[in-house]
Amino acid sequence: MKKNLWLIGAVLVMLAVGGCANEKDGSFCGEGGGTPGEVTEYDETGNKATEEPEKPEGPKKPGITVNGTFYEYSAKSGISDFQNIEDKVYVYDGIHVKYYDIGGSELKTSKELEEIEIGMEDFPKDTSDFVTAYFASYYTRARNAEKSIVSKVFRINKGYETTEGVRGENTYAEAEQRGFRPFRLNEAISILDCNGEADWETAEKLANQAVAEDSFACLAHIEESFYYNLSDFWKQSYQEDDVEGLLKKLESFCNRSPMDCLIGLIAEAMEIQKIKDGEIDWFVMQAVSSYEEEMIGFLPLDIYFCTLAENVEQWDESWGLAITP
Repeated sequence: MKKNLWLIGAVLVMLAVGGCANEKDGSFCGEGGGTPGEVTEYDETGNKATEEPEKPEGPKKPGITVNGTFYEYSAKSGISDFQNIEDKVYVYDGIHVKYYDIGGSELKTSKELEEIEIGMEDFPKDTSDFVTAYFASYYTRARNAEKSIVSKVFRINKGYETTEGVRGENTYAEAEQRGFRPFRLNEAISILDCNGEADWETAEKLANQAVAEDSFACLAHIEESFYYNLSDFWKQSYQEDDVEGLLKKLESFCNRSPMDCLIGLIAEAMEIQKIKDGEIDWFVMQAVSSYEEEMIGFLPLDIYFCTLAENVEQWDESWGLAITP
């Protein structure tokens, strides 16, 4: 009887061990066959089915989409592959829009484009043949005493979409709903660099601190960058440490809240300082205007691109042409 009990026990042990075996490779629990208490699933080929963990969506690269194609912002090119948007580079000389052919150095014009004047009241609403322009010399602005940091302007009339989702067919109010902030004359802006959006929270805190202390002392760490971001009319108030005086000047010049303007100026200055300190090599301020929306019936985008002057000097070469200074 004892012998029979021993045999029955041995059979039960073998069945228990056999039930844990992997039919495919003979491995056992704890030896590649799975963890006790877990169910291991296999795909149709007999291999373990593994689920790829969902990867979080990375931050969008700063750039601009035009007619369905994305063009990345770049210190070395301004707008990378800008020449491919229209197979030529349109430029604005302060009066008219002209163009350079790819591979060429001759500034050309056409009868159709001679009449297109950006920002003028006779700007035609039907500009289907004119989407972009680069302000080659007009609106160039130095952002520090050495003039080693400059800003240039691109204009995109329509067919665009910003990383914030603003499009040419949107209204000014819709641009504000998508994160563009009121600034100066009729403008709403966003500021981006290679790391993403500007630090608006810190800019607001610094603006509020300056008002509370009635002093610009809290801006000492960005003093030059802030000072050169001011117009000559505003610089005197900063030199006199007159916060109230600057706000009054901003209020008389701008049709936005003077605090909104001050916050925007500080946010810009912080980005300029980052270029000076070598933290970034470019930033852009994207701007739309309610005035232009009312005037021409759509929402053109101005891209103020700030970087080292030595970078700007290479832009036209990167586009495959030679722009006459």
